[in-house]
Amino acid sequence: MDPIVKLLPVSLSAEATAVLLSAGKVPPPPRYRHPASDPAEPMRRQLDQCSECFVSHTVSRPLKKCTGCLIAKYCGRECQKKAWPAHKPISTEALWKFVAKHQLTIARTALEAFKLQSRPQQALHNVLVIYVTDRRHLFPGSRVHRETAFYVTDANVRDIGNVESIKDMLQDEVVRINMEARKKGYKGSVFVLVLCGNLRISINTPIDFKYDVRETDDAGDGWKQTLFTYLNNGIVV
Repeated sequence: MDPIVKLLPVSLSAEATAVLLSAGKVPPPPRYRHPASDPAEPMRRQLDQCSECFVSHTVSRPLKKCTGCLIAKYCGRECQKKAWPAHKPISTEALWKFVAKHQLTIARTALEAFKLQSRPQQALHNVLVIYVTDRRHLFPGSRVHRETAFYVTDANVRDIGNVESIKDMLQDEVVRINMEARKKGYKGSVFVLVLCGNLRISINTPIDFKYDVRETDDAGDGWKQTLFTYLNNGIVV
């Protein structure tokens, strides 16, 4: 369930800039792993898939890690070679590693943020934007784990037409990932954009959802609190 990522050019709006200015309130990364965090990441590993063809990990067909990022996995050399042109630019990128570590939490909270059972068309018109700040630059002397390298300052479901200067490219990408999701037998795919302003990069990850996707009864921002708690404390599961 590793994220499919692309680096996108970032041109920040006044609103996005205001959000990122809150980085002054970012606390230093925790010195030790959170007690609720499991370094073995059993839940995420159960969902391991080839990052290219999405075949699941099995005992008879184990997946092999990319030697660059040590996170992306492939079922064989053919898939790795096919994915390499897109994966190479981000294989050592810290933001990619942070997103991959928290992929399960991001997927769960993204599906809670959208109302996909009653309004499946949201997947084509909205995107979840997660704003993060690079903790490594703010606290250069601190020991930072992959899962605590960034700090979430805000997260909102946004209309694609209002997402800065990349709305046209974003709309094309959203249509593409939804078509691919349907070919795989899913109902659709929601688009998550993780944006780091001080590095001026962003990473996107599509989250496929099934026809029997459920909606939460929570009408508020419970999903956002979960996202903040897990990502900002480096809790991996």
